[in-house]
Amino acid sequence: MRPLQVHKKTKDNDRVDVTPTDYVYLAIPGGGDNNSDVALSGINIGFNLGDDILVLCTVAAATEGPYLGLTLFAVSLMGKQEKNYCASAQKTAHVVEIRVN
Repeated sequence: MRPLQVHKKTKDNDRVDVTPTDYVYLAIPGGGDNNSDVALSGINIGFNLGDDILVLCTVAAATEGPYLGLTLFAVSLMGKQEKNYCASAQKTAHVVEIRVN
């Protein structure tokens, strides 16, 4: 096990080498002016399956939402055709808008 660390990449960007779940704990509570009550985990390529789903994956990050007072969404993209992040992001935004309004 290694400690969670944030490395300054540029003036405006940081780099982390952590699991999605770790990132939620790094980003959300220390968000400064962040008053968000909704967050997204993903969009990742591939199915979220197997024993590690609740520890390492996009879904695991979303399961931490209630502990932080947030609504978190896990978004994955899988199919046999070319991955379309734009369409996936638009559909996700629509679902989030319905859920929070």
